[in-house]
Amino acid sequence: KKTFRISKYLDKGAYSRVFLGYRRTDRKQVAMKSIKKADSRRNEGQVLRSLRNEMMIIKSLHSVNNVLKLLGVYETSSKYILVMKYYKGVSLKSYLNTKHTFDEKRARKLVRT
Repeated sequence: KKTFRISKYLDKGAYSRVFLGYRRTDRKQVAMKSIKKADSRRNEGQVLRSLRNEMMIIKSLHSVNNVLKLLGVYETSSKYILVMKYYKGVSLKSYLNTKHTFDEKRARKLVRT
């Protein structure tokens, strides 16, 4: 039985798509990042290395409040799915696309909130 369910599309990256989802037991919202195992630009080994790096970064940020928290990793025949805590609001990607950088004061505020 599946623990999480996708409810709507949120955004995409170079190699992934991000969805809003929820945990079936309590309907708590989560972010679900779907990463194809391989495509015309990357083979499965490259995807797996990138996935491991991303998971290490997420785990290293686990102790920082309101920064990525990994809840689980799932695998299907064609993709990996990272399930993370969902933070409502503007995504970091969207913010950086418009602002391009953080000054030190803003970065400190974001990490502390």
